[in-house]
Amino acid sequence: MKLKISRISLMLVITILFTFFGFNIVGLADTLDYQTPLTQMHELGIIDSSVTNVNSFVTRGELLKSIIVAEGLTADAENSEGSTIFPDITANSELSGYINEGLNIGTAQGVNEGVVYGTPNGTYKPNETVTYAEACTIMVRLLGYSDTDSILQNAPWPKNYIQEASTLNLTTGISLSKFANLTVGVEAVLFDRLFDSLNKDGSFFSDNYYSDTTVTGNLTEAIILGNSQTSDNLADNQILTSIGTLTLDNGVTTPDVGGKYKLYVSGTTVTKVAVKENTLEDYAVKSISADKVISYTDDNNQIQTMSLPQASSYYYHGEYVDYDTAVNSIQNYSSIILAKNSSGIGYEYGIIVDPNFGEPYIFQYDNNALITKLANTKYDYMYRNGTNITEQDLCPYNVVYFVSDIWNKDTFAYVCGNTSYGEITGFTGNITNPTGLSISITTGHNTSIYTYTFSPYFNKTKLSNIGGVYGSNITKVGDYTNLVLGEDGSVVDII
Repeated sequence: MKLKISRISLMLVITILFTFFGFNIVGLADTLDYQTPLTQMHELGIIDSSVTNVNSFVTRGELLKSIIVAEGLTADAENSEGSTIFPDITANSELSGYINEGLNIGTAQGVNEGVVYGTPNGTYKPNETVTYAEACTIMVRLLGYSDTDSILQNAPWPKNYIQEASTLNLTTGISLSKFANLTVGVEAVLFDRLFDSLNKDGSFFSDNYYSDTTVTGNLTEAIILGNSQTSDNLADNQILTSIGTLTLDNGVTTPDVGGKYKLYVSGTTVTKVAVKENTLEDYAVKSISADKVISYTDDNNQIQTMSLPQASSYYYHGEYVDYDTAVNSIQNYSSIILAKNSSGIGYEYGIIVDPNFGEPYIFQYDNNALITKLANTKYDYMYRNGTNITEQDLCPYNVVYFVSDIWNKDTFAYVCGNTSYGEITGFTGNITNPTGLSISITTGHNTSIYTYTFSPYFNKTKLSNIGGVYGSNITKVGDYTNLVLGEDGSVVDII
């Protein structure tokens, strides 16, 4: 639900504060990352993508538009174009719609006068710059606070709002004088942090922006912890998240592992992915030493080293773990995903993903798929039973995996050659969709029953006539067969 108080307060701020004039900018904190929040605001449409200079000043018209977009009122503003009360705003201009939407909000809330005012001479002056004090006041009021709140009555304006903006962690690392001109970079940082903030009533500020009546489900924030690429327990249309396992509706794009997203969720079904709310850093682990120094491949395919950075929390196999457990879970060819804090300094959380084994290939001399894969894949080495081997050492029915990080930056070929021979005694699971089988294996005078599950890559068409009329190539109870087993002991093939 959209906060009516915050909208009225916002426009009243524009009414009062935009009558002030800005002065020159002074000393910004050099450590802040302005470009990443600006890119995020471009993606959200809150700051126009043509505005790329983080040091340029923000005008009254630009900030008003950004606020209306952030409040989720873009469509309403577009429908409000066509009239104006300000002589310096043309009736059919885009800005007229944003101003009129502010007027409509005020009228709808019983405000006797419009909530968008111009300067004392009756004009709006959309190209006049905004000050840091005005920006802080607007951001605080966007979260539902007003002059009547006791926290804002202990100091005169603008000191009270600047102090409260700091308390709400909106201005950490920003060092501006109160009447300095607001820059695009600082504006981007403020909006980026605003989207991570709670309103005074405890709801997410960003709920207004993401409100969408065209989809079903509730708007929910979740961290994506895994998908079918990172876990064999997840189907292609499933994701593991910080709020549980969810199923993607038809046509919904799979979100990136590690990202924090706004999702529309109906039951356990994601009906829409709104947008990713944070910035990620990815590290493809090449190796990790005994003293936990990580070698990784950067985006330029160069090898770099690092220690695992500290983060507020870490996840491994979808579960929260402490820092030491996270470090000890890292293997050669693991993937590390770090989510940057909204300040751009440090990390909010990290995710460790085990090496990805992917699809198994059965080695046979006429297996063209494997032959092509071997020819076209750059892999570091081939490994079987504790020894490095070459392609010439492969034996029929060896199972070959191309193990990699989830971005396929580095790869090695892992080979296993386990088989199990015996008589099929039964199948587990549904008769039309068996999940495994049991076989009787005789060794000397001893006979034992062993049960195996089918790999997700097992071709079940070999079992398609179970309980019916059997063809010559259909596997059935009573057959003596050889099971080809994958690296996890599941059945990859029957020969």
